[in-house]
Amino acid sequence: MKTKLVLAAVSILICATAFAGDPGIRLEIISQKNPETFKVIYAGDKAVRVTLTIYDKNSNVVFTEISPKVLGFIRKVNFAGMAAGEYTVEVESGAKKESRVIQYAGLTSVETITVAKTAEAGKYLLSVRNKRPETLSVRIFDGANQLVHSQEVTSTGHLNMIYNLKGVAGTPTFEVADRAGEVKIIRY
Repeated sequence: MKTKLVLAAVSILICATAFAGDPGIRLEIISQKNPETFKVIYAGDKAVRVTLTIYDKNSNVVFTEISPKVLGFIRKVNFAGMAAGEYTVEVESGAKKESRVIQYAGLTSVETITVAKTAEAGKYLLSVRNKRPETLSVRIFDGANQLVHSQEVTSTGHLNMIYNLKGVAGTPTFEVADRAGEVKIIRY
């Protein structure tokens, strides 16, 4: 174990010495108090045209910006409305490129999700309260955990839906997910 640590330390020292004459691109991504925003901080070794590009997990470009002849910048990037997931932030400065991978967790607008049994046998009320329009995935499972219903619904602030589950065997389970990836499971 000590041998591996010594070899790792020597490797880092050799790399640091080799690149001491060419600092290249320095890139940092800092998450902010608002979970939808990140700060991209770039510093180069000379003023050149710089391209900032953000890719999704499938390598599709979701944002690009070109800055004419800069030595560095601090850029706030807002992911509001983007799907939760992995994104790559890349800065290209002249012939040099540097990238960082970030995880965006998304931001849910859903405040509450409740399920209540109604007075009528086999009927359940799903109630959702949210701050802004939200697309939700509603899945219902029977007592044996078999999927019996699945749908996408849009809630524009307050949603109430009654489900008739009279023919469903056992106690139903509701699974409600928002587009930010937040999932609430309610076993009745």
